[in-house]
Amino acid sequence: MTSAPQLHPNAPSVFAGIVEAPGRQRRTPQPPYGYDQRQPHGVVTQEDSHMSIADWFRPKWKNSDAAIRSRAVWNMKDQSVLANIARNDEDNTIRAAAVKRVTDQNALADIAKNAKDDTIRKEAVWKMTNQSVLADIAKNDKNLLVRASAAVRVTDQSVLADIAKNDKNDTMRRDAVKRVTDQSVLADIAKNDKDSDVRRDAVKRVTDQSVLADIAKNDKDSDVRTAAVERVTDQSVLADMAKNDKNDDVRTAAVKRLDPALHADILPVLRANPGSARTETNLYVLGEIAKYALSLSARMEAVRRVRALRREELERVTDQSVLADIAKNDESYHVRWAAVKRVTEGTARDLLSVEIASQILSNPRLVMMERQDAEMLIDMARVNPRLLREKWDILANTIQHMDQDTHSDSGMECGLEMHGDDHSHTDGGFRGLTFPPKPRDF
Repeated sequence: MTSAPQLHPNAPSVFAGIVEAPGRQRRTPQPPYGYDQRQPHGVVTQEDSHMSIADWFRPKWKNSDAAIRSRAVWNMKDQSVLANIARNDEDNTIRAAAVKRVTDQNALADIAKNAKDDTIRKEAVWKMTNQSVLADIAKNDKNLLVRASAAVRVTDQSVLADIAKNDKNDTMRRDAVKRVTDQSVLADIAKNDKDSDVRRDAVKRVTDQSVLADIAKNDKDSDVRTAAVERVTDQSVLADMAKNDKNDDVRTAAVKRLDPALHADILPVLRANPGSARTETNLYVLGEIAKYALSLSARMEAVRRVRALRREELERVTDQSVLADIAKNDESYHVRWAAVKRVTEGTARDLLSVEIASQILSNPRLVMMERQDAEMLIDMARVNPRLLREKWDILANTIQHMDQDTHSDSGMECGLEMHGDDHSHTDGGFRGLTFPPKPRDF
């Protein structure tokens, strides 16, 4: 029997006992997977065990194993090699890792202009400072996000103006418009851009009053005209817009900026405009709207505005005799009650409270009250429950169940009479209002 072959001193035990059988040719033992006599103790690393023969002759950043290439990238300092990897590696995570390690501006420019992956180009753009390259990318890159990323980093006003006027994407133009400072460029865009949103954004940055007046009168889009009106200061232009624009929102915007002293000159327009009462502050004009407006909602809004403005005026009154006179004689229950609460002399306050409550409860239109009336009665019930003792149950039941459209009591406000066939309006009903519990001693 022949002797066993000489094995590596530290060879794995799998070789032990392999001998040549009698009468047969001696078989050469083969090392198992992962064993290499070239390495110390005959063992190779896992990294080497996966390498192809060609990998032995390549740098690690070109290895066929992505894990090896990834480790190579994190140890790489050569900027040109990193740029090459960022442009050309087949694995997107390795490309991303490479571009993050690039700091050289020329290498970043190479990646930003030549990488096939949009994400990699965008990542390179965010690290660039070269304005000429950024301008080129902002104008010419085929991907919108890459162009937008470059445009954000552009500071040259001529480049921003070019993008604002000529980019094919309206979002790019809008973003550039917000950074353009040249008034002539902004005026040109505000007048001529094909997209209304771009024109509106430009209008918001225009300061030339003649340009704004021209746009307010002539732009075909009501939102653009409204934006222009909101920046116009010429009272004659605003009066013209308030009278003649065909859009309610534009007219309302003009009225809001118009000197209240001029409102009487445009009363016919205010009466016809449903939104005019919302911004009006002149009590006489509001009274005219409340009496003669064509829109029921405008008349109702005018009545509410009168109440609110008169209560605001009342807050500035401190003379007790004046407050007592208002509490006794004002045409509006709401104003009178607000005055009563500011009267400091107890006996006078109680007498005035009783007088107001008696008049309210004796009004045959009580069942047609609106929400503001209900809120006032609830306030009275909380402040002085005795005032409403006689009709407590009726009021509680009415406020509890009237959750549909309520009717106007505008006849009680400043002598204003409602016009039109329908006197009802929707004001949220009485939902959310709760009459206080009835006192036990009632």
